Amino acid sequence: MRFHPVGPSDHPSDCWMVVCQSGQQQAAPPASQPTAAPPLTAIIDGIGEAVIVLDQDLQTVAFNRAAERTFGYMREEVVGQPSALFPPLYKTLQPLLESVRASAAGPAKAPGTPLGHRAQGQSFPIAATVSHARADGKSIYTVVLRDITRQKQGQQAMAQSQKMLAIGALASGVAHDFNNILTAVLSHLDLAASEPTLPDTVRENVTYAQTSARRGAELVSKLLAFSRQTEAKLAPLNLDELSAEVVAMLRHSIDRRIEIRHELVTPPLWLVEGDGSQLMQVLMNLCLNARDAMPNGGRLCIRLENITGSPPPTVPHQDAREFVRLTVSDTGEGMPPEVLNRLFEPYFTTKAVGKGTGLGLSIAHSVVTEHGGWMEVESKLGEGSHFSACFPRASSSPRAVPQAPANLIPREECSLEGRETILVVDDDETVRLVVRAVLSYRGYQVTEACDGEEAVRRYEQTPGGFDLVLLDLNMPRLNGWDAMSRMQQLDPAVTIMLLSGGLTEGDIERAQRLGATTVLSKPFENPELVRLVRQTLDRAKRSAPSSGTEPAGRSRGGSACS
Repeated sequence: MRFHPVGPSDHPSDCWMVVCQSGQQQAAPPASQPTAAPPLTAIIDGIGEAVIVLDQDLQTVAFNRAAERTFGYMREEVVGQPSALFPPLYKTLQPLLESVRASAAGPAKAPGTPLGHRAQGQSFPIAATVSHARADGKSIYTVVLRDITRQKQGQQAMAQSQKMLAIGALASGVAHDFNNILTAVLSHLDLAASEPTLPDTVRENVTYAQTSARRGAELVSKLLAFSRQTEAKLAPLNLDELSAEVVAMLRHSIDRRIEIRHELVTPPLWLVEGDGSQLMQVLMNLCLNARDAMPNGGRLCIRLENITGSPPPTVPHQDAREFVRLTVSDTGEGMPPEVLNRLFEPYFTTKAVGKGTGLGLSIAHSVVTEHGGWMEVESKLGEGSHFSACFPRASSSPRAVPQAPANLIPREECSLEGRETILVVDDDETVRLVVRAVLSYRGYQVTEACDGEEAVRRYEQTPGGFDLVLLDLNMPRLNGWDAMSRMQQLDPAVTIMLLSGGLTEGDIERAQRLGATTVLSKPFENPELVRLVRQTLDRAKRSAPSSGTEPAGRSRGGSACS
């Protein structure tokens, strides 16, 4: 008895062919008990892969049901006919037969990833094995193959996911460097603008440069926020504001031949309960899908409106009657009904290989559903498409923005000068020089450190430490988190203000939990830096226990209103 797997060698199936052979000649069974072998057709129809048997003239001998589903031909029309009469089928089989003819012995696996071709003209990747045998002096070829489109799409999606993770990590590093550059640019422009002898014509140019630098900082911040993958954090939010952010990014990234419109139909727009990052991803996916539908330019419209009524029966456990509808329209080619019916299937795409994974709309649909909403699509060939996402109205108002603690002195009542000692820690020399120049001008005594190791060493060597440490997080040798921990071990009362770009909400929560007093995101402007430094020092003085003596090495100075 021998067992032979049926199917491509690199993609084992659940089907096996059993061949039994006795060592002795057995007597024929009595005529009253005939044992007829099942026909070949019934055997191969039970196999999940497509099975095609050809004779030496490439005439089709057998063609199972799986082959019918795979190629779109009926068995009755191909069996007994030369395969050349069916060009898509012949185009599939010809290179497979060449591989077995080139093989010395045994089944031959098709090299690479061959393509199959359906009767309707579509091509698809296949895994195939071809066997050659001889019967009555004639060659017989058996081809076993299967469509591996989903497997290939899964591999592409995995590669795309890994690429996006790498891009996210790269974006974080690039954002850090860009934020350092923009911090220096903005600070130098602030210093120039504050020069009283600056001619008015030059001052105007400086103002324009400041505006451009701020726009660059906003763009870096938005791109970094979009690239992050974080856990859903639901909160009341305004889809109009979120749409404005997406439009700002699109204007810098898509074909200028595409006109972008942003319309608010029914102001004021109701709030929805959602995760801002996830809903931004939904809108961005819909907009990029619309962009791809207009390779030669067109009009992309984002439309927002309040609607009332019952949700569709397909939306379970939804009793709301008030919704916000977000619609993304394009003037592209439109879609036929057969594409519309499969639009939200994972991995389904009509784009060329390498142009998309078929996951964008599937992810958008999943996110909208998880937010208690639903999606609607309208499209006609030659008339463009309309994608709508409907979200239930939020039952609560936006959370109030935390106000500054009462013990912080109002900025207009507080002098921003001081005489305290400040340690500035950043691996970018330009940022250190700018911060030193800005704070020294206000009277502070500034010491620099280029990384966490040097910062800890300087803090340890300074009697009484420093009144304030301005600490970057992304640094070589010893990063900001570890440097903060080491300095807290040296001095539990150390006052630390973090300076870093691209911080997530989780980073800010972690910083506060670990004892950082304040967080200032890069890039920042000089007035913001000076004001926050003064407020942080004043807060530290008020929270410190009164002992009547100052630690050695720490300044007794402060602001004029401390």
